[in-house]
Amino acid sequence: MPSAIQLTESDRRSILQLHKKNTSHREIAKKINRTKTVVTHFLKDPLKYGSRKRIGRRKKVDERTKRLIIRTVSNKSISYSNIINDLCLKMSRWTINRVIK
Repeated sequence: MPSAIQLTESDRRSILQLHKKNTSHREIAKKINRTKTVVTHFLKDPLKYGSRKRIGRRKKVDERTKRLIIRTVSNKSISYSNIINDLCLKMSRWTINRVIK
C-alpha cells in the first residue's frame, strides 16, 4: 500500500472547521482536494492521526555490526569468509560487501 503525503496542519484545521459546520466528508474532501477516506480516517481520531509507527523489514546489519566489519577490514586485508568466521556473522559475502562500500 503506497504511503501518501500526510495532512498538513492547515488541512487538519480546515477539516475540523468544516466538520463543525456539519459538512459531509465527501464535501470536505472536495474542498481540500483529498480523498473521502483520508477525511474519514482523520475525523475518527484527530489526535492519533499520523502517529502510527511505520513498519518494514528489519535491517540485516545493525550499526554495531557495521562498525565491527569496517574495523576488521580497515586493520588488515582479509577475505569475506574470514570476516564471517572471525565475527560469527550469519550473512552472505554480498551483504558484507555492501557494508564495506
